[in-house]
Parts: sequence; structure tokens; C-alpha cells
Amino acid sequence: MIGPAVTPMSLEVDPSTLALADVDRLTVDVPADLLDDVLALRLRPSLTVFSPGADVASIALAGHTPGLTSASADEQADFLAVVAHLDGGFVARCATATEVLSVISGTVAALRGDDIRTGLLNPNIDVLTSLHPDAAAATRTVLLGIETEHAGEIATALDAVIAGARGRTT
Repeated sequence: MIGPAVTPMSLEVDPSTLALADVDRLTVDVPADLLDDVLALRLRPSLTVFSPGADVASIALAGHTPGLTSASADEQADFLAVVAHLDGGFVARCATATEVLSVISGTVAALRGDDIRTGLLNPNIDVLTSLHPDAAAATRTVLLGIETEHAGEIATALDAVIAGARGRTT
């Protein structure tokens, strides 16, 4: 073999239409054996790195954004306990409204010093809908975004949950 081995990368857009100056963040899924290579990259825009089981702090310290995927409550709690105290925040991947609420609730719990696992497993909608605007803003500096393939369905389900919470408080 001549030259270095090439690892294929998947790009879900036509590269000729991609103006990197207009892109804020690229997302990559990285197997553990390639994580060090990806963390060594210095790109603008920054990378969101999804690598289950990876050291969250090492991703952030390399200047990239850690990605949280569906995992056990214990793994998510460990991730949130670390990322809540790092600069830069994280991006989550969720498939359902329940997962979205869990991630938001766990993030709020991590920032408040509450039990993160309880926040993940038993999201308190009343707490989430009554956050002080400063607390909501702080949450958004840590939870930078949620990736999903089901945005419409999740938005509809979350609207119903929020309407139900507001109905209980009136």
C-alpha cells in the first residue's frame, strides 16, 4: 500500500453547495479507535464529536463539542456531570420527546446541583416550565442543540406536554 490509510467520511450534503464560512458546526460519529485522530483536527467550523464512551473532557479540551447519544441513565448522568462544568457545552441526539425532556431535565439538574439521574429518569415539567429566564439562558449555554430525525413529531408532543403542565397550574 502506498500512502496513509484513508478513512471514509460521510457528508450528507453536496460538497459543491457547502460554504464552510456559513457553517457553524460539523457533526462526526467517531469510533473509539479513531478518536485521537479526530481530536487532533483543527477546523473552523468546530466539530461536534459523537463517540460513545469517550472522555467528554478530552473532546472539549481539544476544542470540539461533545455529543450525547442515547445511553443508560448512569452514562448520561456521568456525561452531564462533566460537561456542565466545561466551556463549550454539548449537543444531544434524541429520537423521542421523552428523550428530549430527559436530556433537558438532566442538564438543568446538573447545573443546579440536583441529582442528575433523577432529573433524567423523572423529568419535572413544572420545574422546567418555571425556570427563571437566567436559568433557561444558562441551560442553553450548556445544551447547545438537539439533533433528531423526528423534529415535527417531537415538537407536537412537547407542545402537548407543556400545555398540560400549564393547565395544571391555572
